[in-house]
Amino acid sequence: MKKNVFLITLLFTFSAIYSQSSLVTINRNQDLGLFNSSSGVYEMMNNVKQIKKLYYFKSFNNKTIINIKNGKKYKINNFNLDLVDNLFVSKVNNDSLFVFSSIESAIINNREFIKQDGGIYEVLVKGKRVNFKIRYYSEKKDEVIDRLNGKVVKPMRFVLKKEYYLVNNKTSSLKILNKLNKKKLLKFIEDNKLENEVLNFIKKKKLSFKKEEEIKQILNYYNSL
Repeated sequence: MKKNVFLITLLFTFSAIYSQSSLVTINRNQDLGLFNSSSGVYEMMNNVKQIKKLYYFKSFNNKTIINIKNGKKYKINNFNLDLVDNLFVSKVNNDSLFVFSSIESAIINNREFIKQDGGIYEVLVKGKRVNFKIRYYSEKKDEVIDRLNGKVVKPMRFVLKKEYYLVNNKTSSLKILNKLNKKKLLKFIEDNKLENEVLNFIKKKKLSFKKEEEIKQILNYYNSL
């Protein structure tokens, strides 16, 4: 019963986008079975309070457009990334999550996220020469116990980790970086002439290889050449 109530409530927060010019709102009169099959919802996760979780966003109040693999799109304002189980989720209540499947991508607060090879990635740059993305994941930290009194000083927790992925779209070669690095990034540019053009662009714009936003500018320029 609680699941059905949530489904009906959730329908008010969803909109189906069939074209750029038309926006069709899904309401309670539409068939729930049809909604389930087309939205990519595949399960409920209960007893969440008893499970240690790490979400990418601090809250679930995020404006999101979900792109389903069948070509349909939905808008939802209750969305987050579960980095422990690598899931796209919506919050039902303090103890339950709605888990989404068959999602091509999710545009969350104007940022694009995809699920690929079992992981969750943010796409920063897409172009003819190179793609640049970040994989976000969780790392488990065991509890810390005081040896003298046996009390837990720090409970078990998950911490956010990330690594950068560079994909050469011509050779399909992949480079994984734990940190942004000028030398490794420039090695990814195989043409010396193009490398010089990129270096001149960096100098002109006074860009750094240490900031994600400036790396995006550099790689977008490289893709434009």
